[in-house]
Amino acid sequence: MMQIESATKIQGNAMLPTFETHYPPSDIRSVPLQAAEQYQGTLPAEILYLWQTYGWGKYGDGLIELVNPQDYSDNLRQWLGSEKPHYTPFAITAFGELFYHRKLSAEGDEDICLLDIQYSSCKVLDWNTRDFFENTLCDAEFRQTFLREGLFRRAVQQQGSLHNGEAFLFQPILALGGLDNEDNQLERLGKGNAAVYQTLVFELTS
Repeated sequence: MMQIESATKIQGNAMLPTFETHYPPSDIRSVPLQAAEQYQGTLPAEILYLWQTYGWGKYGDGLIELVNPQDYSDNLRQWLGSEKPHYTPFAITAFGELFYHRKLSAEGDEDICLLDIQYSSCKVLDWNTRDFFENTLCDAEFRQTFLREGLFRRAVQQQGSLHNGEAFLFQPILALGGLDNEDNQLERLGKGNAAVYQTLVFELTS
């Protein structure tokens, strides 16, 4: 049987020290060994390390959630328009946007992308998984702009913490008239299943 530990601890117990400081885990569930083995060689060591060390669930009070890729693979395929064998969803934001990893070559070329469901766009965020976790996700401007941290903190105060698989929902979605003003957005935020919301937004904007 493949030993996931040897692949995920190549840099010791603190593979992602900055991320682990800024994004403490909560509401975590263990990742089955079979699932970790399934993505060995597909997902990078940093993601497998987080899976094994902590698990699937909320990080940073729910600002992001590491997810089972199988729960979001159909949605990613729907949004991209076709099957992409080496594109693997691995996390969602508190507002339902989807992070996915692209394995670009057998030599280790990769990038991390963000599917912005509100505006039907995909952005390449980083060409290196470690940089994504250690730098991009921990950057204050990124957290405010892409993760909407200010709105997130206010939404948690008003509606309570998100459970696994949940996201805050813009009503209406931003591309169909949702207001950009944070106060107005807060008044119209709902809460619900993130995967279902992604599908609904796709149907409304297609």
